[in-house]
Amino acid sequence: MQAKTEARESLWDALLDRILDRLQTSRSELRRERKSAARKGAIAVHLKQTTGAKNPWITGQLGMGDPNGVSRYVGMFRRGGRPDVQSFFQRITDVRT
Repeated sequence: MQAKTEARESLWDALLDRILDRLQTSRSELRRERKSAARKGAIAVHLKQTTGAKNPWITGQLGMGDPNGVSRYVGMFRRGGRPDVQSFFQRITDVRT
């Protein structure tokens, strides 16, 4: 089971690296932003939609605080809220592992 979890997280990690390259930013830069920053929201939405990455992993990588917040941000985005996230999301929507 541990090997399966590590393999999944390795894929999530690789995708996150590609997204960060596209956005020309780093994990440390993201961690300095607000927990609900638009870039973080866009990345979280993309990770959830394309990989099913778990909220605790996402919050740990992006510095988003409470893992339940990821679900709130993703839900808001899907309902048409957070238009500020949309521009970042459009820039990474085609990034895959």
